[in-house]
Amino acid sequence: MAGKISTSGDNMFDVLRNDRITINVGGFRHNTFLTTLKNIPDTRLSWIAENHPNSSDYDPVLGEYFFDRHPRIFTEVLNYYRIGKLHCPVDVCSALFQEELSYWGINERDIEPCCWVLYKRQMNTEETLKTFHLDNARKASRDGCDNSKGKESGRLLVYLDPRR
Repeated sequence: MAGKISTSGDNMFDVLRNDRITINVGGFRHNTFLTTLKNIPDTRLSWIAENHPNSSDYDPVLGEYFFDRHPRIFTEVLNYYRIGKLHCPVDVCSALFQEELSYWGINERDIEPCCWVLYKRQMNTEETLKTFHLDNARKASRDGCDNSKGKESGRLLVYLDPRR
């Protein structure tokens, strides 16, 4: 009887070992289980779990999947599969977070209510800034570059938007 229990336990460990998967995102390795990746259906990671190891992202030599994506955001993505709650990191731009969610096949509406307000506020701010820049570009074009007001307006934009 003891042999059966030991064998059963060994089989369980074999199943867990075979179910384990390594995902390298931006140089950071994440270990999880194929069954975990099946928790959120119709996403990139669930597809990988269903088709393992038949993916161009899989490196059979290293025994891992590699994605040249944002590793900090992937931590939140993977935690979503683990605990069923999607949180948005406060130190990441919402537009970047949205882009990464889209890549992984996750809908932004799955973001938890505690993070939703900040996420939407950042997205709205980004849209407002785009409109502001577009309006100023139109005004500068209409006014020409000769007047000092247009030049000062351009300088002001440099201070407001460090990307310029």
